[in-house]
Amino acid sequence: TRVRPDAYHGYLLLAQALFEQHQDRDAFEAVNHALELDRSDLGEYILKLRILIRNGAFEQAHEVIDFLHENGIDDVLAIQWCEALLTEYETKDNELALAQQEAIAKRLEAGESLPWGAEVYFRIAVLTARDLDARHEVDREGLLAILEKGLAIDKDDFLCLDYKGWLLKREKRIDEALEIYHRLEKMPRGNLDVERQLAELYYSNLGRNADKALHYYELLLKEEDTPDD
Repeated sequence: TRVRPDAYHGYLLLAQALFEQHQDRDAFEAVNHALELDRSDLGEYILKLRILIRNGAFEQAHEVIDFLHENGIDDVLAIQWCEALLTEYETKDNELALAQQEAIAKRLEAGESLPWGAEVYFRIAVLTARDLDARHEVDREGLLAILEKGLAIDKDDFLCLDYKGWLLKREKRIDEALEIYHRLEKMPRGNLDVERQLAELYYSNLGRNADKALHYYELLLKEEDTPDD
C-alpha cells in the first residue's frame, strides 16, 4: 500500500490479513479505503459484511446486503453465508439458520467453493449441538463427523480444530486432543483458551505432566481476566 497507495487490491489484502488476525477495527478501515478506490470487487463487500457481522453491527450489514441485492447480486454463496449468520446471531432463529447452512453445505458438496467453507460445517456443528448432549458418545460421534467434513476442506481451520479438540477431550482421547491444541497454540487468536485447554489436559495426568500443566497455568495467571478458579 505504500508503494501503490492508489491500488485498491493492496488495501483489500491488508484488510483480509488484519481480519484473520482479529484486528477488526484496522481491517474495517482498510476495506473501506479499498472501497473508496474501487467498488467493483465483490470481495470488498463480503469482507466488510464479515467484519460487521462479527462485531454485531447487524443494521449496517443489512444495508450492505440490500445494496448488493439492489444491484442484482444475490445468488452468491458468500452472501448467503452472511445471511445465515445474520439469521443465527441477530434473529436467533437457530432452526432456520441450520437449514440455511445445510443448504450452503450441499452447494459446496456439489462443487461450488467458498474460501472459508470449513466454517460452514463448524456452524452446522454448533447449531446441531443445541439439540444434542456432548456427554453422550453417540452425539459426540455425530458432531465429530460434521467437523471432519469441514476439516476435509481446510485441515487447519481453527474453529473446527478447536471444537474437535474439545470433543476429543470429552472422549478421553488425551493424546489426540493435545496434538490438536498444540497446533492451535501456534495460530493467531484473541484469547488464551487454547492454553487453558492444554493446562487442563496436562493436569488430567498430573503424575506424568506436572511441569507442563504448571507452565500453562502460570501463563493463564499472568492474564488479568483469568477467573479465580
